[in-house]
Amino acid sequence: MSAASMISTKRIVVGQDDEGVEIAFVVRGLSLADIAAVMRDDGGVALAAVYTQARSSGFGADAVSEMAGDLLEAVPELVARIIARAAGVPDQWEDLIDISIGHSLDLIDAIVGLTFTSDRVVKKALEVVRRYAKGAWPHPMTGAGND
Repeated sequence: MSAASMISTKRIVVGQDDEGVEIAFVVRGLSLADIAAVMRDDGGVALAAVYTQARSSGFGADAVSEMAGDLLEAVPELVARIIARAAGVPDQWEDLIDISIGHSLDLIDAIVGLTFTSDRVVKKALEVVRRYAKGAWPHPMTGAGND
């Protein structure tokens, strides 16, 4: 059994093309490497705000899912980056900015469910976000933090 076959995924239908063929994304949960990459690409600003909100609401997976809806309005680029990474096409995030809010919510809900399988996982992932946002995360090229 390969490592790829052990990764849980979910297929989300987001519409149909002109010929009536379903348009769907197969998404997986985000890894810590994915979260770090999104932080790096985003600059950490939006995800730091997510961390702050999660901390005040108790870090539960439900809280993260609720915050995802807020992200759709505030930072569509971040949502597109998250969806693209979970779909395995991180370089195509700009193509995903114009997905409808409803479909984005469906995709984000699936990604959150696959990523945050317990409150412990939520806390660990958000700790990574907090450290990165504070500048304590090592720079990918130099290994130095921003402290």
